Amino acid sequence: MENPRSGVIVMGRLGSTLLDRLSTTSGLLRDARRWADEISGAAKHSLDHLVADGGTVSVQPTTGAEVVGSIVRVEKGPAGVELWIATDSGTVMVPYSHIAQLRIGKGA
Repeated sequence: MENPRSGVIVMGRLGSTLLDRLSTTSGLLRDARRWADEISGAAKHSLDHLVADGGTVSVQPTTGAEVVGSIVRVEKGPAGVELWIATDSGTVMVPYSHIAQLRIGKGA
């Protein structure tokens, strides 16, 4: 390389451009998630903060076994609002209308 200083300048500008694009993409992702929460009804049910926090929840459906994990997605589906919960054994969908009890926090 005859002029390593120009390489440093080019790489710096490339890094700066990538950082700007990543920042824009992250903002668009946040906006898309907020929009999806509004469309799905999660904002109405105040569940959007549970997805963002990623904390532990315990869901006791009206039928079936208790589901413990973290809410990864809230969507509006054929059964109404659906909670998608990541557990140790995989991801489970629980319809909001079938929840008898929902506990949030460390002891969930």
